[in-house]
Amino acid sequence: MAHRRKAGSNTTEMPTIRLSPGFVRRVICPSEFKKIDYFDTTMRGFMLEVRASGGKTYYQRYSDEGGRERQFKIGAADVLPLRQAKRKALQIKAQAILGSDPPRERQERRSIPTLSAFVAQRYLPFVRTYKRSWQTDEIVLRVHVLPRLGHFFWTK
Repeated sequence: MAHRRKAGSNTTEMPTIRLSPGFVRRVICPSEFKKIDYFDTTMRGFMLEVRASGGKTYYQRYSDEGGRERQFKIGAADVLPLRQAKRKALQIKAQAILGSDPPRERQERRSIPTLSAFVAQRYLPFVRTYKRSWQTDEIVLRVHVLPRLGHFFWTK
């Protein structure tokens, strides 16, 4: 089922097709549309969005605990093979069925700072307020710790 929306129009069509690697590779958006969404006939809610710009993205639709329809962006079709995208889509559906919220969990993971960001935004401002030797901490962190560990996320 694909959504086809003409430029300046609110009407949509929802074509369905059995998505295959060959189809994903060769499909293009018709010139009269901004984008078209192709829904897979073999996996409920799995879709490929094809844009007029040439971009292609996999999505999974599901219903959350409140019964509202949600759409989770899986990834770009030029980077992610169809088989891996479908595997990820199954995980998303399973998480939704079990009551978790995949987009919220993704946002939480993205909000975890790196060690460098934590030191700059939290640790140094705090330690400056009470520790006379805070400059020693700053030098040790800047010279010895952060060059090797600064890119790791704070939770690691």
